[in-house]
Amino acid sequence: MKKIFFIVLPLLVILGCREIFESPVKSPSTGYLVVEGAINSGEGSTIIILSRTTSLDDKKMLYEKGAIISIEGEDKSSRVLKENPNGQYIGQNLGLNSNQKYQLKIITSRGKKYLSDFVAVNINQPIDSLSLKRENGGVQIYVNTQNSKNSTNYYQWETEQTWEYHAEMTSALKYEITGTPNRPIYKAVYRFPKTPGTIDSSLFMCWESVSNTNLLIANTEKLTKDLIYHPLAYIPPNSNHLNVLYSINVRQITWSKEGYEFLDRIQKNTEKTGSIFDAQPSELNGNIHNVDDPTEPVIGFANISPIQEKRIYLNRKMFDDWYFPIFYCKRDTLVNTSAYIIANEGVDLIPIQNGDCFGCGPLDVKVFFAAEQLCVDCTLKGGTNKRPTFWPK
Repeated sequence: MKKIFFIVLPLLVILGCREIFESPVKSPSTGYLVVEGAINSGEGSTIIILSRTTSLDDKKMLYEKGAIISIEGEDKSSRVLKENPNGQYIGQNLGLNSNQKYQLKIITSRGKKYLSDFVAVNINQPIDSLSLKRENGGVQIYVNTQNSKNSTNYYQWETEQTWEYHAEMTSALKYEITGTPNRPIYKAVYRFPKTPGTIDSSLFMCWESVSNTNLLIANTEKLTKDLIYHPLAYIPPNSNHLNVLYSINVRQITWSKEGYEFLDRIQKNTEKTGSIFDAQPSELNGNIHNVDDPTEPVIGFANISPIQEKRIYLNRKMFDDWYFPIFYCKRDTLVNTSAYIIANEGVDLIPIQNGDCFGCGPLDVKVFFAAEQLCVDCTLKGGTNKRPTFWPK
């Protein structure tokens, strides 16, 4: 107890006196180069992101634009990546030779030249499966993969979760606005005059996607078999992820021992420094160097492997006890005259249905139902109404 007391007391003193922290590390005004991404030796895309370090109080990303990036082989081959917005440099279907070694070459717009060490192409077996397990009321998704030759050992995964959800109410009507900006005239009309009662799916059906922001890594270095069973994503209980249909796409990347140790240091520096018992920040020495100034820090590690992908779909029917909260929506009845609509603040609502015959009657709408925009327009909940290209029809 005395040992614990003498440890806690200094902490209380430290926490009670807060001062502005000034880092002893003096970085240049342009920041240090940060290189993110892995080189895909097989089919599919390679995305390398270049950025610069910034001060602690600067929340904006400083992307490195106008650079030239190429993959150079020991066999003198060269593949140039194409620049995209937000510091992205992309190559498609590089088709690298697994028997060759390659290096990453970067020439910035300021003329600085960076080269990585030559690295070999790592072996990457296909993902065996993605499995599910009910945990704490939700659904935990695991990746299952293995290498019978025990020659992989070091893994990273990237995930993208996508789910379809619907608005609480459907809309067959819209406001037709005429008049002048100072004196607008509102009238509820059918969105599709030739087929009265047809709902507007662009308001009703939405999709939302999210990619993992934390590092998902694991290794089998101390295991007798190169066999992985690792958690990737968790669907919280009663979330709208399983409202209609859910999908997760997993990209598996394999690393060398040195590259994995670099990722492990990044994870400890960014995700596991919440207390004095966690690993303390360490220097991020990668394998990319400034050709003219080897002492310049460069944050990044060139790694090459074929990228294996696997996607699964889940729906609510697979989970009989799955419930999700429904937003309470009130339906108002309005008379279809501009003066009545404005006087009753109907302009803040979205027309949803003909009140004369419940969406199936004449084109002349005399009375209509309306509801809050959040109840009708699914895009207001953060998603998009553009169907993903991979989504089932």
